[in-house]
Amino acid sequence: MESAAFRMLCRFLIASMFAMSLQPAMAGVIGTEQAMAANSAQAERASLITTLSRSDVASQLQAQGVDPGAAKARVASMTDQEVTTLAGQIDSLPAGAHATVAEGVITLNAVMVAIDGTRSVRSSREGVDAGALGTEMALFLRDHEGGASLPGW
Repeated sequence: MESAAFRMLCRFLIASMFAMSLQPAMAGVIGTEQAMAANSAQAERASLITTLSRSDVASQLQAQGVDPGAAKARVASMTDQEVTTLAGQIDSLPAGAHATVAEGVITLNAVMVAIDGTRSVRSSREGVDAGALGTEMALFLRDHEGGASLPGW
């Protein structure tokens, strides 16, 4: 009796396998440039999200009425091209700073330059908290030294 049930089950399984529509797996080869571009965009996206996660950046976004969570969600939903463009713009802003540390005191010298190079604003500050000092310097240059009025800012 068992062998008849077993044979019937086997026949059913064999018939089921033939009745199924088997589709072959499709694979393709991608070039090195395409693979590198995808990895680069992922790294740039992670870098942008990390930047948006910093407390000083988050507080600035909130001060301007932007929810940091919404900004991160927007970056996450951007295309690879948009992420690459944004990351390239952030890295090429016309600003610079130089810091020295002596006896635990940080001296920060910073400059903001108009995109056309015609004007600039500079300042120097001292402090012990690097993040707070950088935020204070950026706000001072923008709000009190005229950095917000520079072309390109």
